[in-house]
Amino acid sequence: MKSVKIYLRAVVVKEKNELMMFDSNRSGAIDDLVTIAHPGQKVIWTRDSCSGISKILGIQPKSKPGNIFRNGPVKCWFNKICIRIPADAKPGDEAYSVECLLHDKTKILIDPTIKIPPPSPPPHG
Repeated sequence: MKSVKIYLRAVVVKEKNELMMFDSNRSGAIDDLVTIAHPGQKVIWTRDSCSGISKILGIQPKSKPGNIFRNGPVKCWFNKICIRIPADAKPGDEAYSVECLLHDKTKILIDPTIKIPPPSPPPHG
């Protein structure tokens, strides 16, 4: 199963620092991305090229690590953060926070979501 990459880029909207996020599923949003992932799949957060971000400081679940964030995100190569969705994760949404440090030393904290869709029904034959 192919991993899902979530790319981060600092943008200024109405004179306020925000994070533009887009993923390898072709979804995108400013600050409130919903990424679709599946049990057993790896999710990787990384800076987009020319992102304005010097470091991803952390990825944390918004509530107690439950369905998706049971094993906690870990740092990977090149300032990436990764998590493997547990194989027995149930369908549903889980909010998390992303904290980044910009090149000008400003910190940004946003709260996107990972969503596990219900399983597809078997094809009728």
